[in-house]
Amino acid sequence: MKNNRAMAGFECDIYLPEGVAFRKDVDGNVNVGADIEATLKEDGGLHLVGKEDGGLHLVGKKDYASNAGEVGCIPVHVSKDATAGELKVTVKNMVFTDADGVKERPLSLNTKLTIKDIIAADADGDKVIAVNDVVLTSRSVVGYEDEKFVKEAVDMNDDGRISVADIIGVADVVLHNENTAASGTRSAMNGANDIRLEVLSDGKIAVMVDDASIYSGIQFDIVTPQGVNVMSASLGQNGFEEMTTTLSSGNFRYLSYGAEPYQYAKDGLVTVEMAGNELDEDGEIVFRNIMLSDNNGHLVCKPDMKLQTRAITSIDSTDDELKISVRGNVVTVVSGSARTISIVDALGRSQIRNINAGENTFTLEGAGLYIIDNRKFIIK
Repeated sequence: MKNNRAMAGFECDIYLPEGVAFRKDVDGNVNVGADIEATLKEDGGLHLVGKEDGGLHLVGKKDYASNAGEVGCIPVHVSKDATAGELKVTVKNMVFTDADGVKERPLSLNTKLTIKDIIAADADGDKVIAVNDVVLTSRSVVGYEDEKFVKEAVDMNDDGRISVADIIGVADVVLHNENTAASGTRSAMNGANDIRLEVLSDGKIAVMVDDASIYSGIQFDIVTPQGVNVMSASLGQNGFEEMTTTLSSGNFRYLSYGAEPYQYAKDGLVTVEMAGNELDEDGEIVFRNIMLSDNNGHLVCKPDMKLQTRAITSIDSTDDELKISVRGNVVTVVSGSARTISIVDALGRSQIRNINAGENTFTLEGAGLYIIDNRKFIIK
């Protein structure tokens, strides 16, 4: 609402199109402006009275100063079913008065309300929901707002402001979005080749980047073969949120984000621990849709990175002659020589078992995670 004619007061009724409603505050009122009274009508319209010095008619105020420009802003809520484009807004019974209290004749008119095609949680408007949307929302809350930031898209609770609650809402959408595809997202930095996987000495998989301090968020999915599970994924840095979930596809998803960049990560930005009965078999673990976001919401993406399951277990043992496999609760150990192996259950109870040269078979009572010769297995 703009005043281009230095009017001192007005009165009108406003009617919104289908799918658009006046936004109310916690007390059920519509706040338009400090000098405007707004009253909801029974027929769905909003009655406005714009006034100065407590009244609509400012008779005798000869020292009236122009207030050209915006005089009020009507908060509205657009439903998810509303059609994007230009919609009709009807203004009825419009009356203006100048500083001398002179009224213009009542009039009615139609104006337009433009609804943009906004996707919830899409903070940068690129129609891809990813970790950079959480980063941009987080930075907005602490006072940094990028020029491409779409505030309306991340106001997840429709309260007209961006807060921690909205960060959580956007992160939840990103975490559960099944349509994320790194190959389809834009990359504004040259850094995809800097992303790599390494197997650490303890058998964990590390997502490595050359310079972690460039980034403020990361997400990826893990596809595992049957019999192999993701036990944990950890950033190892304070001050950042971490979230994980299992998607409907069965894939594991990891998400981390913050308002400031990560610190230097010598041993990997994120470390992932795997376990399963098939780690000694020929299988493939796929890290899918790896995406890193900088503070400005720019993405570096790598669609797929693969590791063989044997690459994980081969580092756990210094003896290539030892092979361990599990089926249900039956453990088979094939060794090139006689030796002892340690077995630790989920409660931390340990035992030492003598192993002969050749094939050895024994059972373990009690389902759960076991560590056999420093390797993790699931007993069913």
